[in-house]
Amino acid sequence: MYLQKLMEFVTHFYHTQTPYAIAILVVLVVLLFARPKTMAKLVGFIAVIVTLIYIAGLLKGGIDSGKQRKSDMTQKTEKQLK
Repeated sequence: MYLQKLMEFVTHFYHTQTPYAIAILVVLVVLLFARPKTMAKLVGFIAVIVTLIYIAGLLKGGIDSGKQRKSDMTQKTEKQLK
């Protein structure tokens, strides 16, 4: 689900800000060929950050569903008391 939203954001950014998107891509390609070792570290760092954000999103979904269940139980009890 998160990957789909990310792809939607990237395509929307490309369609609305085409010159900037192309410039960013050109800079990344030039840096990739000029400094491959540095770019490999950058790509690895970005991969780690994206993975951490993805895991945090998964954990947040579990926490939110737990909060919702607790809220439902509390509201159910209040309704039964009335």
